Amino acid sequence: LMHVKDMSRIGRFTRGGDMQDVMSLFPLMTTAGAGVLELPRILGHAKRNGVEHFYVEQDLAADPRGQLGASIRYLREVALAI
Repeated sequence: LMHVKDMSRIGRFTRGGDMQDVMSLFPLMTTAGAGVLELPRILGHAKRNGVEHFYVEQDLAADPRGQLGASIRYLREVALAI
């Protein structure tokens, strides 16, 4: 099992990964495939290493239903770098 997230730009923890760090990255989360993460490569590696199920997660989604639908469509159509 693997959570799938994408980011509008790369953000990094500044305080060592405490809860404040995690929450500071929430506004950077975006619809899967609409961001800067190399999801075909990341998901391809995951698939090669035995991941069978992927779960979309997006924090602070302005339009949860619409953004979830777009993420699901992207994941169904993306060509994994296997």
